[in-house]
Amino acid sequence: MDDSLDEQILNLEKIPFWEDSSRLMTYEEMILKAPSFNTIGRYSKESYNVNSAYWLKLYIDIEEHNSKSWTLELYDQSIDEIVFFLPQKNGVIRKEFMGDSYLFDQRIYFHKNFIIPLNNDIDYTKPIYISIKSNHKVDLHVNIRSTERLIKHATLEYLWFGIYYGAIIIMSFYNFMLWLSIKESKYLVYILHILTVGVFNASTDGTGFQFIWSYNPSINNYVITLLSYAAALSLIFFIKEMMKQEAKTVKYYHYMNYLVGIVTSILIIDLFHFNSQFSDVMLIVTIVGLTLIVAKLRFENKKVSPFYIYGLAAILIGAIFQMLKIFGVIPLTPITQYLLRFSIFLEMLLFSYALYDSLRLIKEEQQRSKDEVIEHQKKTEAMQLKVIEEQEKTVSLKNKVNEELEEKVRERTISLMQSEEKLKEAYRKLEEKSERLNLINRTLDVNNSKLKEGIKKEREKRFIHKIISLEEFMELFPDQVSCKRYLDKQKWEKGFTCKQCHNHKQCNDDNTSGSAQFSRRCSKCGYVESVTSNTVFHHVKFDLTKAFYLSYIFRYHENEFTNIELGIQLDMSRNTIAKFKTKVKSANENKLLLPTFELFEMA
Repeated sequence: MDDSLDEQILNLEKIPFWEDSSRLMTYEEMILKAPSFNTIGRYSKESYNVNSAYWLKLYIDIEEHNSKSWTLELYDQSIDEIVFFLPQKNGVIRKEFMGDSYLFDQRIYFHKNFIIPLNNDIDYTKPIYISIKSNHKVDLHVNIRSTERLIKHATLEYLWFGIYYGAIIIMSFYNFMLWLSIKESKYLVYILHILTVGVFNASTDGTGFQFIWSYNPSINNYVITLLSYAAALSLIFFIKEMMKQEAKTVKYYHYMNYLVGIVTSILIIDLFHFNSQFSDVMLIVTIVGLTLIVAKLRFENKKVSPFYIYGLAAILIGAIFQMLKIFGVIPLTPITQYLLRFSIFLEMLLFSYALYDSLRLIKEEQQRSKDEVIEHQKKTEAMQLKVIEEQEKTVSLKNKVNEELEEKVRERTISLMQSEEKLKEAYRKLEEKSERLNLINRTLDVNNSKLKEGIKKEREKRFIHKIISLEEFMELFPDQVSCKRYLDKQKWEKGFTCKQCHNHKQCNDDNTSGSAQFSRRCSKCGYVESVTSNTVFHHVKFDLTKAFYLSYIFRYHENEFTNIELGIQLDMSRNTIAKFKTKVKSANENKLLLPTFELFEMA
């Protein structure tokens, strides 16, 4: 290195290296083993083997009278561990430890890259060894540059970073003010997207570790993968929100959901195989999918701004060149190094303009709608004039018709009034006839009552003073039910009284069929009293209708029949008839109920 040079960028095509597959060998063991260091024909980041440790061997020739001071720099900020073995002129090997697994304050220079000063106390006649270990694929480009060149480059680089991240903050604030004014959620989602992309860029260029989580290096193990996933999701959600609010459609939502599923699957694979480049694939898949969806949506709906497609295309180009750089298809240059970041910045500018363009398209649509409304109003006014003329004609005709109708109504009213007078006269006559009919009905009711009373008395006289044949008696009491019904009316004519507790209330669930027919249950003690209990018919073994007939004969016509005649007539034994006769005779003495055969409602 002499004064004519400012820097020299090297990779494994020019730097001899040895791959330690055990990852355990120390510097002393490596020197003792003296392995063969070789270069590679074609180098790319993808060729890095995460299961090995890499030993780089550098011979640096700095002229003795060189006026410049020099530094040794590694670009990739994601290398886990770097150990520089610097031979000193006093024979000691000085070790410098760096990497994103160490605290940021351990670095010699407060810079995002790994930089070692090449001081005069280094013995440049001996090789400088560099040990590199990383659990994910890293870029092994080494830059030997002068301190003046380093300061100039670092100043411009950090100026560019300040402009870049400052623009992100300004765009976030600007869109926040738009959200406060318009209240559309797409602006909030866009703010989330650009902030996520900003933090993602900070994690990839090393400024995130330098300024945000410098005291927690363990975050570096997964931050790039997670932030690339977050950037992909924020972009999907932004396009999704744009589709809902600008295109007024959810037609492609299921494609967006599929895309989220694919990106999530890539994230899971990358978390288990974080030595892969799947985080870059994740972004490319997301961008390609969204570009196709938005392009098709733009083709179907002209309300969608084309700048969304331009923004997606810009970031897609940057992502493709990033992958080409990783696989060594294109060389590492300042342009290729910052092309992805520039494309992301261009995407944010185009998306911001797309949001503005959406407002413009909405205003144009509103203006077209307004013009259509004005034209429609003119046509409406012309039609209204015609309608007014027609209405005037209609009103004139209506007035004429109303006059004719009023005349007919007057005539009809007079006719109705005459009919009403006739109806009133007819109603008065009907009322007179009704009064006469009511008087006749009242007279008939009195006569009917007297007639019924006479018939009842006549039937009772006939029932008591004249012997009724068995056939006539059976017409009055054809079965046991009619007999029990008569007993029920006579026994409880004055109401129910319980024999046990003298309660006067009965239950409503009395049986009306079977052996318990016409029985009564006390509501207080539950005692059930049969309709034949305390009567001459209690415990009678023969037919109740025959017992009724015998009680009638023994009470009113005892001397008209002998027991033998009654036995023949009723088909009963003389002894049974004699016993029942004795029971009837002693009814009053034993306080047993005996039917009076008064006609309540005997049908």
